[in-house]
Amino acid sequence: MRRIKVKQVDAFTDKPFTGNPAGVVLEAEDLSEKEMQAIAKELNLSQTAFIFQLEREESFLFRFFTPLQEVPLCGHATLSAIHCLLESGKVFLREPLTTLFIATKKGEIPAEIYLKDGIVKKIMIDFGRPEEKTLKIDSFEELKKAIGIKSLNEDYPLLLINVGLDFLIIPIKTLSELLNLKPNFSLLKEICLKIGISSVHLFTLETKSPLALAHARNFSPLLGISEDPVTGTANAALGYYLFKNDIVKGISPLSFIIEQGESVFRPGEVFTEVHFEKKNIKTIKLGGKAVTVMEGEIFLSNKNQ
Repeated sequence: MRRIKVKQVDAFTDKPFTGNPAGVVLEAEDLSEKEMQAIAKELNLSQTAFIFQLEREESFLFRFFTPLQEVPLCGHATLSAIHCLLESGKVFLREPLTTLFIATKKGEIPAEIYLKDGIVKKIMIDFGRPEEKTLKIDSFEELKKAIGIKSLNEDYPLLLINVGLDFLIIPIKTLSELLNLKPNFSLLKEICLKIGISSVHLFTLETKSPLALAHARNFSPLLGISEDPVTGTANAALGYYLFKNDIVKGISPLSFIIEQGESVFRPGEVFTEVHFEKKNIKTIKLGGKAVTVMEGEIFLSNKNQ
């Protein structure tokens, strides 16, 4: 019998039972793809990260699984996995900044750990430059009906943005309408499959906190996630959207907070940075804090059994 150590971490928060929970398996070298998928399904969290130690010192490969499938990248699970690496002492920290390079199926992802007086203040993940894609949809009415949208914020467009996964960014006028949406997830799943998008990410510029720039909700039934509490990659896409549509202006890098999770009673904050030169985005960084809420073991049969 093999005993596989697992942790559950709440990301984009420093308070247990808020933010976005992710599973983390610290030593995944002995696991097959089938076993990783089975563990992700058993934990039944939106994402589980599996960490592989690479030959180069302090070099790691992360793989990410929803309960249904593997995905190339996940923001909150990356943050959670880095938090677990730091917690387990697998990374030597240098003040004020330590940079890790994480291998993923999307490519190598730099991550920055900010340290002061021996305490981790935040972890920022470099998602590179998101890619804007063409949205192939004949009518938006069916999608609006599936989500329950009554009125859009027509000051801004719909955009399809890729950050490892495709996110359809949808602007909503008020926080009240955003929080009161009640999607038909089975219908939304069918529509997402038909038009070829992974997820819909809705936002409003009305916020709960005066420190936040936008409030978001994310629906990803095609990935087996009805509503994701606080989404990393989708908010990287939203950071791109906010800059492209002149909602945020100033000198590079632009820093702001996106809040999410209120609708599922798991509020969290995503620290976001847009790095650009002459209106051309160079990279989007986002991150925050994380807290471990549970650890234990999963039992698997030996490989020869």
